[in-house]
Amino acid sequence: MVGRAGVLALVCFGPWLEPTAASAQGAAAVAAEWGLLGSWTVACDRPPGPGNVYSRYGAGPDGDISAKVDDGSGTSPPPTVIVKASIRPDGVLTMTMSYAPFRLPDDEVWFIKGRDGRRRMLLGRSTAGVRTWVAEGKVIGTGRETPWETRCR
Repeated sequence: MVGRAGVLALVCFGPWLEPTAASAQGAAAVAAEWGLLGSWTVACDRPPGPGNVYSRYGAGPDGDISAKVDDGSGTSPPPTVIVKASIRPDGVLTMTMSYAPFRLPDDEVWFIKGRDGRRRMLLGRSTAGVRTWVAEGKVIGTGRETPWETRCR
């Protein structure tokens, strides 16, 4: 028997648990549908730096997406591969990022898109449960909301 709390959890979180039919497509097709491909940052008119990190997403011929971060330091991490992506019924993009060449656990990230086309991270965590850096749209450790980012043209 499911109690009230269980029913409430299913009503509130059930739609978040089921991806749309887009999950049957390759990650690149899902990313293109959502509008992820290209460069994203807080201020496109400023160069990469600590307060203005660029995230660049490009589709590969195998249907995966490469993701590269540029923080302006010249020592940004190597590109990762997004091997799985889906769009939930509420429009949230969920992705699994692989670090296989480095033998690190995969990460899961969720993005929401605002009505103006900007995006912000709702969740960022290791799939192995090792670390979470964003939860409920807030940066762990500071409690600040993740910034809205614009896709640069």
